[in-house]
Amino acid sequence: MAKKLLILFLLLAGNLFSQTKEYLYLSPVPGSKFHNPETNIIIKPVVFPSFADLNSQSYISVSGASTGKVTGKINYSVRDNYIIFTPDKHFALGETVTVNIGDTRNPYSYSFGIKRVKPNITFDSFQSEIGAINQEPANQIFGVSPGDSLPSDMPRITVLNNLNPSNGKIFISPMRVFGNYSPYLQIVNNDGSYFFYRKMNNNVYDFKLQPTGLLTYADYNKAKFYGLDSNYNLVDSFYCGNGYVTDEHELRILPSGNFFLMSYDPQIVDMSLIVPGGDTAATVIGLIIQELNPQKQVIFQWRSWDHFEITDATQISLTAKTIDYVHGNAIEIDNDHNILISSRHIEEITKINRTTGAVMWRLGGKNNQFEFINDPIGFSYQHSIRRVSGNNIILFDNGNYHTPAFSRAIEYSLDEVNKKVTLVWQYRSTPDVFAIAMGNVQRLSNGNTLIGWGTLANPSVTEVNPAGQKVYEQRNPNMVYSYRAHRFLWKDVITNKGTESEIIEGYKLEQNYPNPFNSISNVKFQIKNPGIVSLKVFDILGREVRTLLNEYKQPGKYQVSFDAGELSSGVYFYKMTAGEFSDVKKMILVN
Repeated sequence: MAKKLLILFLLLAGNLFSQTKEYLYLSPVPGSKFHNPETNIIIKPVVFPSFADLNSQSYISVSGASTGKVTGKINYSVRDNYIIFTPDKHFALGETVTVNIGDTRNPYSYSFGIKRVKPNITFDSFQSEIGAINQEPANQIFGVSPGDSLPSDMPRITVLNNLNPSNGKIFISPMRVFGNYSPYLQIVNNDGSYFFYRKMNNNVYDFKLQPTGLLTYADYNKAKFYGLDSNYNLVDSFYCGNGYVTDEHELRILPSGNFFLMSYDPQIVDMSLIVPGGDTAATVIGLIIQELNPQKQVIFQWRSWDHFEITDATQISLTAKTIDYVHGNAIEIDNDHNILISSRHIEEITKINRTTGAVMWRLGGKNNQFEFINDPIGFSYQHSIRRVSGNNIILFDNGNYHTPAFSRAIEYSLDEVNKKVTLVWQYRSTPDVFAIAMGNVQRLSNGNTLIGWGTLANPSVTEVNPAGQKVYEQRNPNMVYSYRAHRFLWKDVITNKGTESEIIEGYKLEQNYPNPFNSISNVKFQIKNPGIVSLKVFDILGREVRTLLNEYKQPGKYQVSFDAGELSSGVYFYKMTAGEFSDVKKMILVN
């Protein structure tokens, strides 16, 4: 009987989905369940309602089976096409919520379910944490070698290879696993000297520079990300909305100030209805992806419960008491502004439509839709999906279930139309090494690749050129790991050892080369001051055809590759904007 009810629920949910053709996106999804009592309601209509409808008291009517009529506030953005209803009070556990949208052109009604049990988790307020963190010594130092006086509890990196690596500094956050070391934020020069360090009370993760110029890191114990300004002052925090606990794997801040986070969502599920021998009250952990605006309102929410099956997990036991069936660990904003996510426990890269929430394709795992070319083993228990130039993606393949297990950095060329994925580059250490968890890859502006080896201490970070030759490598003390490692241009200053990097005078956009070109051309530019740099390509009619760059950059010289892909032969223009500087140049594509 229970299985019949489950099937009926799924059919009902599918029927409700089919009735939302006048709305691009609804959150919560019609007919869905397991929602937090704090959830908001998000509507993305096909046609934005009239202001008369939107400002009427009856545009959105919400009621709970237990709480009755629920009042709330409506916020909307015509530009971004969303309407948000924020309830004045939380919904009740276990109740069904009904939403009536009173658009005179497209009225619609649907319902969703609130979870029956909610974990008892609370956060410290941001204000109470500012003082505690700022009491930590903000040690900013220049030109200090590893042998100079440094805190005895700070893990020291050792440079193993320094053969003309890329410009910039290494950002790491060594964590305490065993021994007497304390967790630190660290910015390290290529020679192994420390540019900046700060002792932290708790283990911290993913210390990096965001496109807005903030330095951010995750504090696991406090379940938040924190933002530092260029003087390392704590100025902001980032956390999930709708009652979800922030996961430490990823924070992606966009130039607009919007940001993406993820959360792990535990629910009690009767797994005996899904697999033989399943626990009747298993704790199953789903994945939540959220986009929030600068006001920290959730404006987009995606849940694995609505799109993945628990049985999609590839290697974990589905009869266990606790089942982490997705284990998301990376979010990437794709070239077309949709979302790529990496899910370790289903061994999958998934593309999600940022407007509708629909799954666009699935790469890897049980639901793989692609033909793998030149890589018969694929990837296993991966991390760190990132889009690079043109059609290519890179990721860190932990390789837990390769035979034998080994880890590598890999680059695929992705044909999303014909569903083919081709291995075009990889780096494997000699001899092979294996990082059981964590790790990342970063493609640098000069074409080199930085690899953070996760749960490896030796090596902990490697930089290789396109030919796979090591140009930089470092190690940590034994049992000291950094979740990720990054390289960024950061604070070009004069130190007591001379000029750290070339001083840039003025702004400049250079002519692309080669020109005319077939398929791929390169664009060089330089900027004098830090800020958002935009580089876009337009056709002869002035229509934007490609965004090559739109992110925060430090002063310096850069090169961007333009893969024309399927564009037709003809004249195109590329425009660079940085602060008050703007320049346009012509390029000719010959196929």
